[in-house]
Amino acid sequence: MLAEVVDTGITGGSSRYQAVLTITMFGPKAYDTITKLTGVAMSDVSYETRRAIASALGRVGFSETTGPNMKALTALADVLAKDVSASVRMEALQSLTLLGPPWDGVRKAGPK
Repeated sequence: MLAEVVDTGITGGSSRYQAVLTITMFGPKAYDTITKLTGVAMSDVSYETRRAIASALGRVGFSETTGPNMKALTALADVLAKDVSASVRMEALQSLTLLGPPWDGVRKAGPK
């Protein structure tokens, strides 16, 4: 439901911003929301919403078995890293650092 608010919320509206903040709190459990986070909301007129999306992608865009989500990495590096707002660019950089580089293949969970 939160992902739908992100996708269909009014640009610049507080409902979209609050939905992104709430999704961020779920962390990797909100992995399925990446498609909505990287959709139309990334061009929101509010820099605060775009900054929150950059933060959310860094927190939800990691899988224990496949590593960082490529859609999240691409959105952070190609769109948000070139944003007009310095705070959005900084948050995108921090999220890219948090996610790390793409993995090559699938890793098994558990002790080695």
